[in-house]
Amino acid sequence: MALHKRGYEEPKDLCRFDARCGAIVASVTTLSMSILAVLLYGWKAFVDICWSTEEDRLDRRYYYGIQTSQFVLLSSHILVLCLAITLLVGIVQEKLSLIFTWLVGFVALVCLESVCMVYSLVLTAHMHHGLDGLLEAELGFFISRLLVNGLAVYSIVSFYRELAAGRTWKPLQSNFL
Repeated sequence: MALHKRGYEEPKDLCRFDARCGAIVASVTTLSMSILAVLLYGWKAFVDICWSTEEDRLDRRYYYGIQTSQFVLLSSHILVLCLAITLLVGIVQEKLSLIFTWLVGFVALVCLESVCMVYSLVLTAHMHHGLDGLLEAELGFFISRLLVNGLAVYSIVSFYRELAAGRTWKPLQSNFL
């Protein structure tokens, strides 16, 4: 590999991504997954509110617990959506503070989402005496998002380390005068 003017090695093949490309892919993936999650959880909350049976409403302790956890899931994904936009701005402008804000907020919101998801699944399974197809699909969607989120955090941390070490992707400014 040839050493580039800026002091880092330039990859010659197209199969490798650099840290910035990985961070952009992670940001866009996080953004699209949060949009999909907002749509799915919004639909689920709307269906639960409008078409819940009287039997579900009789046991209000569980019903309101499920509604509260779904509201927290929905609002956490709206916050993840805002954080993903902040991350994109931080990547383009190479601002360490915006990237660090995303890291802290994203990890906290993923932890909150995990707690609410388990709480909602346990209450729903208890109300309906077992897991149905929708709950299994929701659990599978959650686990797949956790795996992709782990890869996204790894990619963003590597980009953050590159920026903290002094590497830049900004074009060189050459002043001749």
